[in-house]
Amino acid sequence: MSEQFSMFQPSRAVEQVFEPMKPLQEQLAQLSRVLEPMGELAQLARVFEPIGAFQEQLRQLSQAFAPMRGFQEQLKLVSTKFTPMQGLQDQLEQLGGSFRDQLNLMARALEPATRFHEGLGALMQTFEPACRLRQQFLELAESFDGNSHH
Repeated sequence: MSEQFSMFQPSRAVEQVFEPMKPLQEQLAQLSRVLEPMGELAQLARVFEPIGAFQEQLRQLSQAFAPMRGFQEQLKLVSTKFTPMQGLQDQLEQLGGSFRDQLNLMARALEPATRFHEGLGALMQTFEPACRLRQQFLELAESFDGNSHH
């Protein structure tokens, strides 16, 4: 019996218990390769600050244009009776239309970022178990620590 006991290798026995996890650990290690491009994405996200400042300027400009919209409505009525004012009416409509078109282009330019944000939300939910499982494994590790004073 002492011969069987001396052949028992605790480290090897534990390695065998964890053997089915080796391929999964290798898959998890692949995540580190994803972290570098995520850092690059964080750099790209710096565009939001100047875009936000620009949006705020345009919001203020839009507020300044509010009285002009009332003027434009009045001008529309006048230009039906006084045709020389039609040119000014057309220019104001063109100005407003140009702003609208450019703002729509900015909104479309942000669509990939909003889709990315939605995808990150789903990805965060997918990876949520990792945080919980990591904590549980750390707690289990402590429970096997002979020096632990629980």
